[in-house]
Amino acid sequence: MCSSSLLKSVIPLLNRTWYRHISGLVQSELVLHNDPVLPIIDFSSFASTNETNDYPRDIIDKLANACENVGFFYAIGHGISNELLLRTLSVTRQLFDLDLKIKNQYAARLFVNSSNTSQQFGGFGRGYQSIGENVTNSRRDRHEGFDLYRELDWHHPLRLQFNEKHLTNKNLPDYREMAIGWNPWPKEFPLFKETISEYTTAMLQVGARVMRAIALSLNLPLNYFESTFND
Repeated sequence: MCSSSLLKSVIPLLNRTWYRHISGLVQSELVLHNDPVLPIIDFSSFASTNETNDYPRDIIDKLANACENVGFFYAIGHGISNELLLRTLSVTRQLFDLDLKIKNQYAARLFVNSSNTSQQFGGFGRGYQSIGENVTNSRRDRHEGFDLYRELDWHHPLRLQFNEKHLTNKNLPDYREMAIGWNPWPKEFPLFKETISEYTTAMLQVGARVMRAIALSLNLPLNYFESTFND
């Protein structure tokens, strides 16, 4: 499943106290392992188009060390252009700059029927969250959000399992929001859907590169994890 949470409080706007706290934790971890610099891993060799089976062992070993002994790494060669990254950040900011009345039309707390009565969108965690609406550890978060999930076609096994007549079945796993409903893309801002969809596709490809590299670092077949992440 693909889930995207787009927050207005992006990195340049992070709460300074929180940022210092996280930075301190990272620095403590690095000092613990006597390594003052985060490893830099180049994933360009692990693209799905690489059919040569020529994967650099030194990078695989470096990734294994980063995951096992550091816990963090910088990723380069991921295949996402700076242009797409900047465009994604731009449309996200533009979304949250919309009038609150417009944003509330796509609130995650709503369950809205579209003009096509066979299609439902919103609700089940999808859509806009205002400041303080999301609660973590009994405390209201000071950010806005816009949650999106992969939209499944009508014949997907998960959608068939979680159709409306099953919604009250308490024995079913609690991930109905990923199977039911459609993303409430703001009609006032069509560029948002276009850009976020492009970015999501690119990020899925990045994830696939990373998992291929991790599989090799564990001495597993290259495509070992693909069937696990195909939704």
